[in-house]
Amino acid sequence: MRPDDVPFYLKAQLRSLLQEVHDLAEEKGLTQAFEMELFALDRTTEEVLAAGDKAGAERVLEQARELEARLRAAPRKSDPLLLR
Repeated sequence: MRPDDVPFYLKAQLRSLLQEVHDLAEEKGLTQAFEMELFALDRTTEEVLAAGDKAGAERVLEQARELEARLRAAPRKSDPLLLR
């Protein structure tokens, strides 16, 4: 393994967080609202892991955490405040 290869634990962490972000968006009914962000995160994750870029994987992990925080802060699609 080269020093700049993505370690297994980082790959697992990234894939797990990616799935959690998708699940959270679906649970809250916000998949369509965040469709572009989710798609971009998926593609970037695939590219970084295929390239074996450890620094890139760490950046994508941070982006996934930021998206997760935005999703957690967003109201559910069925929230009465959105219906007003």
